[in-house]
Amino acid sequence: DKPADGSGSIGSGSADAPAYCAWQGITCDEAGDDTDIQIAYTKIKGVLPAAAPLAALPRLVSAALHSNYDLGGELPKSWGGLKRVGRLYLVGNALTGTLPKEWAGMSGLSSLHLSFNKLRGPLPPEWDALQNLEELFLHTNGLDCALPACWAGMAGLVNLDLKNNNLKEPVPPQWGEGLRRLKELGLSDNPRLTGCLPRAWEERGVRSDLQGVPGIWTGTKITGFC
Repeated sequence: DKPADGSGSIGSGSADAPAYCAWQGITCDEAGDDTDIQIAYTKIKGVLPAAAPLAALPRLVSAALHSNYDLGGELPKSWGGLKRVGRLYLVGNALTGTLPKEWAGMSGLSSLHLSFNKLRGPLPPEWDALQNLEELFLHTNGLDCALPACWAGMAGLVNLDLKNNNLKEPVPPQWGEGLRRLKELGLSDNPRLTGCLPRAWEERGVRSDLQGVPGIWTGTKITGFC
C-alpha cells in the first residue's frame, strides 16, 4: 500500500520499518521504531483505517491527523485495541457517527482531541475505564445527551472541553468529588444544560468558560454553584 502523501487516501496495509519511516508524516527514532504520525492540512481523503495497520507499527505512541477536510467516515471501533497509543489528535476533519464505546479499551490514552468534527450521539459510559486520560476535547460537534454520572470515575482528567454541543440536563453531582484533578472545564454553548456546578469545583479553583451572573452563564441554563 502507498503512504499518506497528501494526494491520495490513507493506506490500509503494514510495511517494514525502513519503508514506512520514509513516508511523509511518519517520525521514527534512531532505532527505526515508529513513534509518531502527523498528517495535517493535506488533500488526503477517504476514511480512517482499521486498527491493523496502526497496530503493526512498533511503539506507536501518537497519531495526529487533523485539519484534513475531506477525511470523513466514522471512528473505527477496532482502534479500541490500540493500547499503546497515548495521544490522538483528530481535530478539524469531517468525521461522523458516534463515539465508540470500544475506545474504552485504549488503556494508554492520555490525550484525546476530537473537536470540530460532525460527531453526534451520547458520551459513552464505558469511557469511565480510561483511567490515564488527562485531556478530553470534544467541543464543537453535535453530541446530544446527558452527562454520564459514571464519568466521575475518570479520575485522571485535568482538562475537559465539551462546549458548543447539544448536551442536556444537570451536571452530575458525582463529578464534583470524582474529578478531583480537574483544572479546566468547557461547558458553554450547550443551551439545554441546567442545574448548577458542584461546589467542590469552586473550592478547588477549577477554571470554567462559564462566565456571568447566575442564570446567564454563557449559553447554558446553569445557575451557579451548589
